Amino acid sequence: MFKNSVSMVKSEDQQPSGSFRFSAYLILLAIVVLAAELFLISYQYDAATLRRNDAIAGWKVLFSHLGDLAKLTVLFVCVWLFISRDKLSGHWASVRDNLNPSRFLILMLLQVASYYGLMVVTGKLFGAPLEADKAPGMVYALWVGFVTLVMGLWLLSQMSFAFIRQFVKEEIKSLALAFVACIVIWLCAMASQLLWNSILAEELVEGTFFISTYLLVFAGMSDLIYVEPDKNILGLGDFVVQIAPSCSGYEGIGLVTAFTAIYLFMHRRDFVFPRAFILFPVGAVLVWFLNSVRIAVLVLLGYYWSPDVAVGGFHSQAGWITFIMTSIAVIWVAGKTRLVQDKSSASKSTPISLPIATLLPMVVWLAVTLLTSAFISGFDYLYPLRVIVVGIVLIRVWPLLQLTPYRPRLEAVAAALFVAVFWVLMLGSSPEQNSKFVAGLDSMSPLWMGVWLLCRFIGSALIIPIAEELAFRGYMYSTLAKTEVKTRGKLPVVIVAALISSLAFGLLHGAWLAGTLAGLVYMAVRLRSDHMGDAILAHAGTNGLLIIYASITGEWSVL
Repeated sequence: MFKNSVSMVKSEDQQPSGSFRFSAYLILLAIVVLAAELFLISYQYDAATLRRNDAIAGWKVLFSHLGDLAKLTVLFVCVWLFISRDKLSGHWASVRDNLNPSRFLILMLLQVASYYGLMVVTGKLFGAPLEADKAPGMVYALWVGFVTLVMGLWLLSQMSFAFIRQFVKEEIKSLALAFVACIVIWLCAMASQLLWNSILAEELVEGTFFISTYLLVFAGMSDLIYVEPDKNILGLGDFVVQIAPSCSGYEGIGLVTAFTAIYLFMHRRDFVFPRAFILFPVGAVLVWFLNSVRIAVLVLLGYYWSPDVAVGGFHSQAGWITFIMTSIAVIWVAGKTRLVQDKSSASKSTPISLPIATLLPMVVWLAVTLLTSAFISGFDYLYPLRVIVVGIVLIRVWPLLQLTPYRPRLEAVAAALFVAVFWVLMLGSSPEQNSKFVAGLDSMSPLWMGVWLLCRFIGSALIIPIAEELAFRGYMYSTLAKTEVKTRGKLPVVIVAALISSLAFGLLHGAWLAGTLAGLVYMAVRLRSDHMGDAILAHAGTNGLLIIYASITGEWSVL
């Protein structure tokens, strides 16, 4: 991999393993920073408003299609990652080996500063759509310059010009294939728009309207719903939307159909035809249903949070998110369903190592939390979604974790009680948070309230303890202590690793000091034990006791 660029970096056995871990953390930090930046700018501004308001003319109209360009870019990256998935580990090692920490820190600081400038210019162009046409051409050129600078600095913080040139040279075929695939998928989406706009638009709109309405009723919003079925108008209170043919889901169906066709063609030797064609209706129905969910969430956002955010950022961005989710689901179904697989290739799979298995549940939990928190304000109505998704991940990796058999120790139970007591004493009482929690529960239907509380109990007393202990007392501590990641057997006592992993655990919680102390207690339990189950039991016991305490006293702020 990158034979010509090997001379630019030291070989893996010439550098200390700690530097590799540090480089990996820096790369992950850069990815998180870029994802947060992209999410923030796309969430606050919607370029399509320029087109909808006829705010600009001439060459400036091109800037109203930046949302479409962003979708194509995301699609291109996802398709390339899929095409080159067998080489990703090699790419990761090469980038990690090539990273210079000093250069990284300097260029990332410049990148963040450039991003601030980009946000300022973006606000001037897209913050007031009706004034966009009055902005001089220099402002548009400045915006392009800032975008180029932000992305260029981000890349150069992790790799040199020579490295990028060598990468493009060796990956030119896969990059070109990903580009062509994106264009084909997009053209199919446009073709589907022409087809369904004249043939199936009315049926799709009616179906989308019915499902979106039912989802709002199921969420306990029946008293607030406003509908005009003959006009496909749906809303809550004074916020209403009309489900037009363009919102019926046909574009998503076209995208997923094209993606499925390309996927089956590229892996035609791994599937049995014509049975594999069942993936087409599966993908189409799933993306259509998710589009209905998108409409329901849009209405909720518009009523409870912000009409501008709902109609602007969310409306334009949620579509490609549903497409990516559906595409991943199609790949997963294709890989797990023996009905469509060729028996000779059914056993092919990429093994998940124990370190990845210990980290994956927490990563997924944080990812789903980040995604759902963007669509809620105040009460966490979407908490059950996290429990379900991470529960599925835990079931998938459970055989690798080697957590059974396990015999509980009294020491873990004592630690659970100790942490629960000082947690309540340190957090005290918060009448405002308690009233908000109760108000959130009261706003739900009895059925949904029961489901939510059950998921909250399962999440707090089971899912979260397992995910967090595996990540902090398993993966992070072992990595910092430069020892093997394991769930059984004694761990070496490394004070610095215990302090850092416990502090990271505390920062993840709102009450960071109490969280850090709790992390130190769970860390002590793990170090005195030869099984990860003791730390999990202590954590689960604490959360279970806190739930019981909150249910009896009404002090929900301790959760």
